[in-house]
Amino acid sequence: VYEHFSKEVRIIKSGESIEVRLADNDDFKLYIIVPLINGSGVIGRIDKFISPKTVKYNRKGEAELIEDGPCAHIINRKLVIEN
Repeated sequence: VYEHFSKEVRIIKSGESIEVRLADNDDFKLYIIVPLINGSGVIGRIDKFISPKTVKYNRKGEAELIEDGPCAHIINRKLVIEN
């Protein structure tokens, strides 16, 4: 689970939940849910609100970024940001 504005990532197990608290009525968060395969997954462009829209998957399930720019991946269960 990747939070867009804080750029924080939390790895959760299937069926596990996370608690979300907002400071007030003007606070907001945007979570991107990324499935991990062998501890890795692609979030996409981190300068876009809908990061996964910048990722294309082929029939083998391999991911490819379709736009250049700063992007994030989960590799070995750790967040990696590339510019």
